[in-house]
Amino acid sequence: AQTFQNFEIILVDDGSPDNTGVLADELASKDDRITVLHEQNGGVTKARETGFYAASGEWIAFIDSDDTITPNSFNDLYQVTFEENTDIVIGFPLAWTFPHIPDNYGIEDYRKDIISGQRVPVSVWGRLFRKSIITSFMFDIPREVIRGEDLIFNIRYAFGTRKKPTVVKAYVYNYYTNEEGITHTYFCTPAFEESFHKSRMRS
Repeated sequence: AQTFQNFEIILVDDGSPDNTGVLADELASKDDRITVLHEQNGGVTKARETGFYAASGEWIAFIDSDDTITPNSFNDLYQVTFEENTDIVIGFPLAWTFPHIPDNYGIEDYRKDIISGQRVPVSVWGRLFRKSIITSFMFDIPREVIRGEDLIFNIRYAFGTRKKPTVVKAYVYNYYTNEEGITHTYFCTPAFEESFHKSRMRS
């Protein structure tokens, strides 16, 4: 349903125990922009890495399995890449209050905001990443880090470029709160905290 049509979709079936893989294959048979990859369950970071290496475009967008994007999402994000010399374009989820972003907002400001969780979302969704900047190190996150992996990826990406980010004040993402999802059901343990903070400090 995107107003912008020139994109590819990489659907990663991460060992889904239901009919997700079958439905994905059916969609791919009807739209040649869709590629389906089936793999054993490896977690969200591994699934994103699989999709990244299969992608051929200049820009990458990540979308979680239980969310959707707005019809103008790709158009709103992509159009500014022609105007701005940037490696990252940031949009916002619905109901988010747009922050004040000064005109001189640079990469150092963005790095500080990502690390501290200020002003812009720390998620990997709702934005475009220039594919050539992404490296295997950005996906090198222990499997036991099942919360905060977006933050770690974004920190590493932010230190992989010197270009200022472009912030688009547009709603491009529908984030659905899943009460049965990992974010709401996982209880932190000392082992998780240690692994998470080690990965963050490596970043």
